[in-house]
Amino acid sequence: LIVYGLVLLTFSTPVMNDKKIARHRHILALFSSLLFISHPVQTEAVTYIIQRGTSLAAFFYISALCLYVKSRLSRDWDSKLYINKRYYLLSLIAAVLGMFSKQIVITLPFMIILYEFYFFSENKGKINLPWKYIIPFLVIILIVPFNVALSKGANIWQISELTRENDIISRGAYLLTQFRVIVTYLRLLFVPLNQNLDYYYPLSNTLWHWPTLISFLFLIIIFISAVILFRRSPLISFAVLWFFLTLSVESSFIPISDVIYEHRLYLPLVSYSIFIPVIMYYIFKSKKIKTWIIVLSMLVGLYSILTYTRNFVWKDEFSLWNDVVNKSPRKARGYHNRGLAYAARGENDKALLDYDQALKITPDFAEVYHNRALIYEKQGDPDKALIGYDKALEFNPSRAETYYHRGNIFRESGEYIKALSDYTRVLEIDPDFLDACVNRGIVYRKIKEYDKAIADYNRALKINPDFAKAYNNRGLIYAD
Repeated sequence: LIVYGLVLLTFSTPVMNDKKIARHRHILALFSSLLFISHPVQTEAVTYIIQRGTSLAAFFYISALCLYVKSRLSRDWDSKLYINKRYYLLSLIAAVLGMFSKQIVITLPFMIILYEFYFFSENKGKINLPWKYIIPFLVIILIVPFNVALSKGANIWQISELTRENDIISRGAYLLTQFRVIVTYLRLLFVPLNQNLDYYYPLSNTLWHWPTLISFLFLIIIFISAVILFRRSPLISFAVLWFFLTLSVESSFIPISDVIYEHRLYLPLVSYSIFIPVIMYYIFKSKKIKTWIIVLSMLVGLYSILTYTRNFVWKDEFSLWNDVVNKSPRKARGYHNRGLAYAARGENDKALLDYDQALKITPDFAEVYHNRALIYEKQGDPDKALIGYDKALEFNPSRAETYYHRGNIFRESGEYIKALSDYTRVLEIDPDFLDACVNRGIVYRKIKEYDKAIADYNRALKINPDFAKAYNNRGLIYAD
């Protein structure tokens, strides 16, 4: 609905209102919104529940832009401001809420500037932007680093860490890889086949790698074409720049551990949804309006079928990760997560095979060692389980759960000093780990250090006053 509204509002702007294409604004708005909602590339953002932040951010992003445009079109002439104050205030509120939803909304002020430049600059060759209305949007950008600092528990001086080179991907390699990734995104928009939750995407370390160079040149050509079309077809030009701008946060030089994800196309898809009906209008011209509508209807129908089919992949964990393994056989995460699905079904032998395959691909995958050790522990093979937990801690020495399970094996085998050491480490990492409190109390009882055991049970009950096991074990000590 908001995409529909954005297209209608755009055709009411000074630049677009008198153009011949504006006569078909309602058809263009309808098919833009239908393409947006039916496109199969949206499946990940919509069906993958954890990505609701993406759709929430897009909701506030487009809403803020629509309200801003409405404020510029519905001027409040009774005030000294040549803008409708109510719509403008609502736009600012939507922008603030968007900034708290996801970092991609940081591009919103620049989108407003771009929109002003394209659709409200009536004087050719002269840029006259209403900066006093735009500056508040630029100021609220500060919400994003503040929110990151708040959620990560970092101080303001540590925000620079967000753009540092991480242990896996350098800034340069990430940026070079994104040239190929963006071309893949374009392919997914135009030909949404062979979709994948977890792509195998090798890094590019030099621009002179021919797929990287060709991708870079291809994107440059698209960008230059958009600039050239600025006056002749502002809507097409704007749609192309929307795509690049809304991708700029996640497809830039700031390294993210996963270089490609389909849900990152949720907001950029608005550009494609506007581009296709407009470009088809120019192809078919006004004389073939019925053909234009039929072709767009067929495209929406095709996308709907593909979206419906794609959702079957998401019906459960096994079907999802089985699809990933089939499409990304050289990536460890798919095998690991399919192994988890097998383990949840109780098919431990199949889970172990997947874990082994994951470790062949990524020998330092700590979580795989941990989960494989869990199965060995359940199967009554503590020696293999200990080897697995040791390897997991070698590659990730800060995982509390691994220390906890290794501590349990030491406790069961009577190695109380080692068990105490592991439980203590757990509580250093996670002070509220209830089971570690209780199990350390059990070990203290075994070695007759009753005061320390009672202290652990008291600690557990302070965290959770309804933890029955802690009352029971403390009662046993009083009985002792």
